[in-house]
Amino acid sequence: MPENMFKKKLDVLIPLAYDVLATNEQDKGNLNSIFNEDGAIPNTFKSYISSFGASVIQSGLNAALTFNSNGTETGKQRKKVMNLLLEILKKSNKIPENTSSLLEYSKTNNSAMLKKNIMDAAVALKLAMRTFKFEK
Repeated sequence: MPENMFKKKLDVLIPLAYDVLATNEQDKGNLNSIFNEDGAIPNTFKSYISSFGASVIQSGLNAALTFNSNGTETGKQRKKVMNLLLEILKKSNKIPENTSSLLEYSKTNNSAMLKKNIMDAAVALKLAMRTFKFEK
């Protein structure tokens, strides 16, 4: 994909990612929010989103989604990032609004285009996260 097309995609996705994060921030301290009670994002979420792309490239989309959605305590935290990606993809009309899980959706709709859309959403989320406060 030419560089200009990627930039145009990000120009659309970053504001959507920001909106998803802003909505998530309103629920700070709740189980589904990545924001703590002080309205800051714990630093661990930087590493979760940063390592996601490498995980997809190295292990494949379904393996990366499974790893980031498992039932361990860390998996529950990582799943919050997967839920943010899901919301970004819904807002950008890349997946149906009634989709409840990226993992479940990818099992029946796995394609190169889905992988690309998820990776683009991950980049937008990572960039949008930088506009919010992180724990010190």
